Amino acid sequence: MSHVIALVDDDRNILTSVSIALQAEGFLTRVYTDGQAALKAFADNPPDLGVFDIKMPQMDGMELLRRVRESYGLSLQQVAERTRITRIHLENVEADRYDRLPATVYLRGILVNLARELRLDPARVSKTYLLAAQRSHARGS
Repeated sequence: MSHVIALVDDDRNILTSVSIALQAEGFLTRVYTDGQAALKAFADNPPDLGVFDIKMPQMDGMELLRRVRESYGLSLQQVAERTRITRIHLENVEADRYDRLPATVYLRGILVNLARELRLDPARVSKTYLLAAQRSHARGS
């Protein structure tokens, strides 16, 4: 049985190229161009793994991450207990409060554990979130 990977990105070229590469490796893919469409589809038929773009127009990847957690019926406290990530860190991740998060080496671990718990791609979640955090620090916000 092939695993289903959901790809969510507003760039159709990225969706196409990543989907082709994953299908060549034997995975089934479902593609969505916005977070709202993905969330609706996940309710009826959740994927084995989700790969989200962080910066999307209608619903960004972090909002989608929060809503996926909620769709699984998990509170922040439950995720904190299951992953051993403090609730405060989880709240700060979901709210993009980069200045209140720990150093990058620790933040990467938090993001990887959170992504695994929500059946998302840990490498993609951590990479895109860390890039957003670095950009925020560079802007001084």
